[in-house]
Amino acid sequence: MPEVRSGEAQRTFRVLSSYTDCYRNMKLSVLLRMLQESAIEGTENAGVTREYTLDKGLLWVVSSLHFIMKRPVHYDETITITSWPGEMRHVFFPRHFMIEDAEHDVIMQGIELWLLMDAQKRVMVNPKAWDISIPGIVKGNELPFPAAPKRLEGNPDAFTHEVSYSELDLNGHVNNSVYMNWIDDMLGKQFHETHFVSEITAAFHQEVHDGEVITLEETQQDDDYAFLGTAEKGKFFQASLHGSRI
Repeated sequence: MPEVRSGEAQRTFRVLSSYTDCYRNMKLSVLLRMLQESAIEGTENAGVTREYTLDKGLLWVVSSLHFIMKRPVHYDETITITSWPGEMRHVFFPRHFMIEDAEHDVIMQGIELWLLMDAQKRVMVNPKAWDISIPGIVKGNELPFPAAPKRLEGNPDAFTHEVSYSELDLNGHVNNSVYMNWIDDMLGKQFHETHFVSEITAAFHQEVHDGEVITLEETQQDDDYAFLGTAEKGKFFQASLHGSRI
């Protein structure tokens, strides 16, 4: 295994049964949680530990993401997740991801844009004001910054849900991995039996908290899907994805 550079993180996992759905494929929500942990590890490897962020009232949040999957990740296989920082742009900290199987074939490429938020005021902060920066690494296989999720025309299906305590994370709001559970539920069992999510783009506009009632709308055109999340305060989430046959 090559030496891990400053800002980079690399972990090898065996895919456990608790990570998968009833078709033995890794759930999107589990994938995002693993990537979040990789991002945290990489940030700490760059020297930006909790003493510079969490302990000073700053929280890391994801503002958008884009992933491309070549195939599902299966139960009981061994995968390696690598993440590394991209070049900072304004207040955004890009984090690139790659998942490889045991034969070092690439299963997934991805990018997330991270921001720093004031834990008390719940507003984004300028990292320069806190003397926080992470030098980027260029490997040459990075995805570009995420575009806006695609919108589709049509009559959407709607899912209404009241946010519960178990859906909150360390930041006190719904973790973006939970949004993937909502999407999986709307896609339904029939989709997951025959398809996997081969590409997804998502944008997180506002926080969602305990007790809020959210509505998630799904619009479908063939194997393309668009999602819009709204609450009483307005739009908080958008996503678009493509499903490929297994």
